[in-house]
Amino acid sequence: MPLLYQALLPHANWDEDKTGIGEFSGGKLFELWQETGEMEHVIIILFTNEPIAAKLMPALIQDELRWFWYRHKITWAYAQSH
Repeated sequence: MPLLYQALLPHANWDEDKTGIGEFSGGKLFELWQETGEMEHVIIILFTNEPIAAKLMPALIQDELRWFWYRHKITWAYAQSH
């Protein structure tokens, strides 16, 4: 998993940046934050098999990504106020 994250953000550190691990629609969700002048917020979701992922991706793209975006926006605004 750390290699996938470093492919997205080359100077990333999986252990330091990982802020959450959880279950999501039958998959495993990892949330990571990195601050390099500006905040980088990465969410990685791994599903147990391809049919589950194919079934869930349309809803994820349309609905859940809006919630993740909103959460990121509120968290970012909170961090800026402190």
